[in-house]
Amino acid sequence: MTEFQRTALARSISTKHGNMPELLFVYDSLIDGHSNQRVSVREKHIALEKSPVFTVVNDVVAKAGEGSYYKNVRQEWASLCCTPAKAKYHESLAFTRSLGDFYIHSFGLTHQPDVIQVDVAALMRQEAWTTVLVVVGSDGIWDAWDYAAFNQVLWKAMADHKSALPLVADDVMQQNKQVSAQVFGPAVDNMTLVVCSLTMNGSSSS
Repeated sequence: MTEFQRTALARSISTKHGNMPELLFVYDSLIDGHSNQRVSVREKHIALEKSPVFTVVNDVVAKAGEGSYYKNVRQEWASLCCTPAKAKYHESLAFTRSLGDFYIHSFGLTHQPDVIQVDVAALMRQEAWTTVLVVVGSDGIWDAWDYAAFNQVLWKAMADHKSALPLVADDVMQQNKQVSAQVFGPAVDNMTLVVCSLTMNGSSSS
């Protein structure tokens, strides 16, 4: 089930094309106010309602169009979940999981994470891998990299530092600072990185 469908189950409106979530999934955009005044959140939501991410035709969810700007180097469109313009309070988030946002949760957002399980040992045996790296990073990491490029940087750091994970993590962070500054300038997001090395005989992390 997609997030679009899940939020529709929580709180929906009926249309001629089927049930739509009352929560809006919209492309973010830079919206200018009049006379150099910033627009209110409500005014922004009214404007953004014209640029939905999804549409429903005969109960089939489809992509509606393209966004205004990319949020990362993988050219993924910046988008928001936001309350409709008619809502009592006007809130928006760039993700569908959060803590403490009780009003927008009433529209279908949730604090409960998606959880998947992977049998890493079985996968390593199947692929004849001796080591698997598990990386946890914040937006300040993932926004700056194509996944394949990050994979190459990570494994090169492992080779350069002979798998000493504190040095590997520091090396990758330094490279990330340089890449992020080139891409985003002063608007770079905060950066957090955890690197775990899993082997058939044990694991370590940094």
